[in-house]
Amino acid sequence: MKRLIGFLSVLACGFSTAFAAPQIIYSNQVQPTYQVPPASDLPTAHPMIGHGYYTPFVLGIVGAAQLPPGRVDVGGLRLNLLHNEVENMDGIDIGGLYSVVNGNTRALQIAPIIQDKCDAYGIQIGVVEVVNNYCDGIQIGAFEYARQMSGLQIGVYNGSENFEGLQIGLVNYARSCRGMQIGLVNVIPNSELPFFPIINCHF
Repeated sequence: MKRLIGFLSVLACGFSTAFAAPQIIYSNQVQPTYQVPPASDLPTAHPMIGHGYYTPFVLGIVGAAQLPPGRVDVGGLRLNLLHNEVENMDGIDIGGLYSVVNGNTRALQIAPIIQDKCDAYGIQIGVVEVVNNYCDGIQIGAFEYARQMSGLQIGVYNGSENFEGLQIGLVNYARSCRGMQIGLVNVIPNSELPFFPIINCHF
């Protein structure tokens, strides 16, 4: 959960950057520039992550139809009407139907369907949330899955291959677990008690 605290500070900085008042730059001043960190500095197990150009705001319509166009890294706000994909996302991500991040995410994400293809740090609220690699934070919805998870999952079905934290739902599944499950069906195959209703745990 330490990364969740770091995410909240990044969220505040990204949001203030997106909506800060413009400043007058005189000729004898050096204008600061934003530099996207190299992929090697990003906390992910996937070294080959493509970067787009930085933008504080994206309006996604459907597919590649978005403003501004092209591959982008968002540091601020994304509004997605139907379906939209960005490279990396820092800030607030609000989707109308299906939101996708191809790289890393440090954001508050709200959409019916959310897919983060690499690592995700923050809070996801929707119907279906899928993190292909590692998630540190909170997932709230109907169907939650993260290949590796550290934090809290609340939903009808919660799933992870390697879970650390708390799962609350109708069906909870963690192949390996260091934490607690609360629900009707609680499954931890790699434990002394692979199945137990209501409450199951392994540390």
